[in-house]
Amino acid sequence: MIRYITEADVEATLDVATAIELLDSAARALAAGTAAIATRQRVSSGGVTMNLMGAALGGRVAHKTYPVARPRRARFWVTLF
Repeated sequence: MIRYITEADVEATLDVATAIELLDSAARALAAGTAAIATRQRVSSGGVTMNLMGAALGGRVAHKTYPVARPRRARFWVTLF
C-alpha cells in the first residue's frame, strides 16, 4: 500500500526538537558504521537532470529522488521501505 505524506502531515507529526534528536541519532549511527548513505548521483539529458540519493538505518532503506528541469523548480519524492 502506498501512503502519501504531505509537508503538513510531517509538520503535524514531528516537531523541530524531535527532528533534531532523530538527525543527531542518525549522524551518530553513520559515524559508528551502523547506517549508510550513498552519494548523490545525477543523470542528465535534454536539459533535465534526475538526482538520486539513498540511505539505510535500523533495518530500513530509503531514497530521495528529484528531477530538475529549467525553468521549473525541483519536486522531491522520498520513498521509505
